[in-house]
Amino acid sequence: MDAVQTQPRVQTYLALPIILALAVPALSLLPESVSGPTAVRIFIVLFLLMAGIDAATLKVPNLVVFPSIVFSLLVTLTLGRGLFVQALVGGVALLGIMFVLALLGRGAMGMGDVKVGCFAGCCLGFTNGFMALLVGFAAGGAFALVVVALLRLRKRTDIVPLTPFISGGAIVYGLFTTFLLGRAF
Repeated sequence: MDAVQTQPRVQTYLALPIILALAVPALSLLPESVSGPTAVRIFIVLFLLMAGIDAATLKVPNLVVFPSIVFSLLVTLTLGRGLFVQALVGGVALLGIMFVLALLGRGAMGMGDVKVGCFAGCCLGFTNGFMALLVGFAAGGAFALVVVALLRLRKRTDIVPLTPFISGGAIVYGLFTTFLLGRAF
């Protein structure tokens, strides 16, 4: 009898880079008033996808996060009217911050979370991305406290996925302030 597969196959994610590659030129053909909000909505869907995958598997596949980062940089380069540098600086800065936190945490945070932080920086820029991370960490910390208090999970092996909170912080902060390419609605 075959073992039940718990991790999605690589082929499951192969369509995403292709779809995102096709979306960049398609967005550039849209009027400016439509292309920015449409790109922001795609960012939100990508954040939700990463959060759902991490919540289910405790991993964020590179085939999801790398194309998302490249997509956000290409879209800001194509549509951003000079916002590419802000997206690049935000992505690199938050990648560095998250990487240092991951090293200091000695395994408490995975590299998928680091890359999702980079994606947040590419979508929101440094300042808004950093604030979004703070919102996400605060929400994740509050959730962890409630889980510890109610369910008495206290072992180091008890894991709470961080990407859903980083993604949630990015979406909430982006909706209440703005993404680099504008508002979603």
